[in-house]
Amino acid sequence: MTDDEYSCGYEEHVHSDACYTEVLICGYEDGASETPADSAEEDGEAAPAAHSHTADCYQRVLTCTLPEHTHTLECLADITADVETPADWDEQSEGVSSFWSDAMTEIAQRQLGYTESAKNFTVDKALGETLAQAHHYTRYGDWYGNPYGSWDVMFVAFCQHYAGIPEDVIPQCASLLQLRTELENAHPEYITPGGSEATPGDIVLYTNAAGEETIGIVTAYDGANLTVVSGAVDGAVAAVTVAEADVTNTIRVLDAYGVYAQTGASDGSEELSFDADAILARDGAVAYIVWQRPDSIMPAAEDDDTLTAAAATPQYDSEDNLKLDNLLTSTAISINQGGTWEPLNNLASIKDGTQVQVEIVYSIPANAFKPGGNTATYTLPAGVYPKVDLSGNITDSTGTIIGTFALSKKSPTVTFTFSNDTSRAFTGTFKFNTTINYAETGGDGQIHLGEKTYTIEPEYSLNTKKEHTLSEDKSKVSYTVTVNAPNGTHDQTVTITDRLAENTANGSYDTSSIKIDGKPLSEYTGAAITYNEDGKSFEITGDIIKWNGTVMKIQNISYVTNEKFALPAFPKLAVVLILFGLIVWQFNVATGLGCLVAGCLWIFSWFSEREDLKSKILLTLAMNSGTRIPILFHDKEFLNKVLDVLEEVMKAGSIGNKNITVSISNCDISGNAKILTDMGISQDR
Repeated sequence: MTDDEYSCGYEEHVHSDACYTEVLICGYEDGASETPADSAEEDGEAAPAAHSHTADCYQRVLTCTLPEHTHTLECLADITADVETPADWDEQSEGVSSFWSDAMTEIAQRQLGYTESAKNFTVDKALGETLAQAHHYTRYGDWYGNPYGSWDVMFVAFCQHYAGIPEDVIPQCASLLQLRTELENAHPEYITPGGSEATPGDIVLYTNAAGEETIGIVTAYDGANLTVVSGAVDGAVAAVTVAEADVTNTIRVLDAYGVYAQTGASDGSEELSFDADAILARDGAVAYIVWQRPDSIMPAAEDDDTLTAAAATPQYDSEDNLKLDNLLTSTAISINQGGTWEPLNNLASIKDGTQVQVEIVYSIPANAFKPGGNTATYTLPAGVYPKVDLSGNITDSTGTIIGTFALSKKSPTVTFTFSNDTSRAFTGTFKFNTTINYAETGGDGQIHLGEKTYTIEPEYSLNTKKEHTLSEDKSKVSYTVTVNAPNGTHDQTVTITDRLAENTANGSYDTSSIKIDGKPLSEYTGAAITYNEDGKSFEITGDIIKWNGTVMKIQNISYVTNEKFALPAFPKLAVVLILFGLIVWQFNVATGLGCLVAGCLWIFSWFSEREDLKSKILLTLAMNSGTRIPILFHDKEFLNKVLDVLEEVMKAGSIGNKNITVSISNCDISGNAKILTDMGISQDR
């Protein structure tokens, strides 16, 4: 290849003799006297001989302007190639149906033929520098925030997003484990075993030809085989034929839409039940039973949630839109209990990150709108802002559509546009699903919805960074560990673990130098240091994993993989060297013997390195942010045992106030978590 074909911007170059110039440094001209003549005559001495340049008069100086550079696989990568923008992604959903199943099918088919970038990639040197092991850029990874990550699951998440499926209905994930776990926790009714119930637009998890589980979107099903559009099929989006027997799970997008459509149309004031037969599909048309209640809103009983502000004087914003903030008749925040949204009582506590449904009922008096106006707004309280853009229809108390609403991601303002006769009094209901967010409340943890107040139980997360400097005599290393808790720690104890990865030096901590925020530990109540001589273990406490100074929430792990190291190629030149030694032996024994020994040592070194790498396996925790946390194991059987434990922990999401300690050096798992008992692993002794 020529230098022009590389993207590094360098020319491959190794300095040669031509790169150096002999520069005169003696300070004399050739033939000149080394001592002034008049000085020599005053001393009565003969004038010195003329100077003649020798080799000592010159210095070899590098005058080449090119840096030394050897091309590697990374030099071929162009991180600007094929990069897309949100505007490019938005085009994928233009003109698609608002019906989720049809939208999923349409968007998936639009992706057919897309291939991961051949020029834009990163190299994981731990796995070997070959193009087959590089991580290539995709639009789906970039959209998700992990441009070079495994993208079969992110491809489906991309289609979900642009089909308009809310994350709190079907999660948008980067790994199968995360998707399966979150969906089974939030909506287990939407995921079914096998593929017999799959319809176009549904998501299926299946075993591919390589025997690996992957994911895709159904576009057709003939009763025996499914046509599925999947990502990362030999680096491309492709339609594959999947036998029903190879489908492990079906995620029922059709069912999810039916329930969501019903929930959005219902005013939620009466109980509604229906079974799967209420959603009928024939010839591609889908009919839904939508709950309607003909009764008007009844006067409030003494203990109900009707707001006393219902008869308030209409108010308007700066654009003369009617404000609904003081026209509410009832509000509610509900949580999902076994598939049913159950409203919480006033002053109830809600755990940070909980999926909830927010409902407001409003009553608009006659002639409340300004002349010619039909738009109203409502300001949502902090803590329940939507996590995705939302829009849809609004209904009156009879279930009749009377307009539309629009709600932007992370915005507090809902805009209602009414199409009914706004000169007459009417009532309406608005609902949406979201995730509770403590950080939005500014630290007080309060949600004020109408006349109700809810308290968020915060869960803190830690961001850590470690920096170091080495003293000039290289005898001391000074570390600065920065720990940031965006949501605060809320009076909970914080444990910071600082570990030297490979401590081959003989040394000790200078305990007097350890300070927190510039102050010695003695100034902090309850602060203490605990030393771990092993330094080769990680600990799981609650929903936190601690390893090598890094604190990770279990929910932030996308997937876990174990990978073998690439083995070095056999040194063929060593064989050539040995053969050369045998030939030279006949003429020069010393040289021949040297070649034989060098060739044999070369092969022995290759064999030793190969055997060492064969015994090592890399466990990698891939985070949602794209960060990869590698942990080195030497015992494959013990690694498999650790993977089993991690799988159970990730399924559970937390082990409560219990703990699990994994000692890599001792190949031992201990702790007091119930998961260990269930797996037959002995607990703390």
